[in-house]
Amino acid sequence: GMGIPLSAGSALLSPLLGDAAGSITPSRVGTDVGKIACLLRDGMGLGGAAAVIFGDLIFEALTLVLGGLIVLAIAPFAWIAVVGVVGYAGVTLALGALGVYLARIRTGKEPPSTWSRFRLGRRRWREIRVMARSFLRSSRRLRTLTPSVWLALAGVSIVHFAGRLGVLPVLALGTLGPEAFPALIGWPLGLIWVAGFLPPPSGGGGVEFGFIAALGSTIPEASLAGFLFWWRFYVYYLSATLGLVLGFLVFGSGLFKRIVGGSPSDSS
Repeated sequence: GMGIPLSAGSALLSPLLGDAAGSITPSRVGTDVGKIACLLRDGMGLGGAAAVIFGDLIFEALTLVLGGLIVLAIAPFAWIAVVGVVGYAGVTLALGALGVYLARIRTGKEPPSTWSRFRLGRRRWREIRVMARSFLRSSRRLRTLTPSVWLALAGVSIVHFAGRLGVLPVLALGTLGPEAFPALIGWPLGLIWVAGFLPPPSGGGGVEFGFIAALGSTIPEASLAGFLFWWRFYVYYLSATLGLVLGFLVFGSGLFKRIVGGSPSDSS
């Protein structure tokens, strides 16, 4: 791997805690924060944790592009969902590249004049510079990954992608015919990775409206509410609930303070 020590427990808890934090924050902005909080608990530095999340985002974005093209071949009528997902992947890669670029900018020991306008002192500036250097060192290790590691990571990412898209067809087994499966695969692609990032937590309201609008003609009206409920449960709420429960057991009642609290800034 990247040579960054990580326990098996934290590796399993991190994505679950990310799902939990993402499910209760607008546009899922808490997802990566939740993952990083778990990695920090394992003793990983902030720069190293950010590099791990950066690598995870790269694999997710590449998987979405590949998976989107496959879905387009299966369900060409859902092209707008594929465009949305590929666009999301492109924005993710662009933001990651921007983060690397900003981390590589050489800065002086003294904070810039604009820094003081936010009432942030020298100590915080030094911490950010140290974190940026650590992030760069750790992210460079992505280049040294062996082909077997790349294949293993790609396999895990693809299985995760296919698992989320496969929930609705599995729910439909015995109820709908095979002619309905392209729609059950194509439209959820956009609902999960585009509508799920609407401002309300977990895309509340927007995902439900999109589900009914896209699949109302495919799923019988009498079954539509049940399909929506169980699809929502397995795709969104199951992992989020597990993450909240396990996160509370691991972090205790200070779970969310640990995620968003941070240390007080030093104005000296």
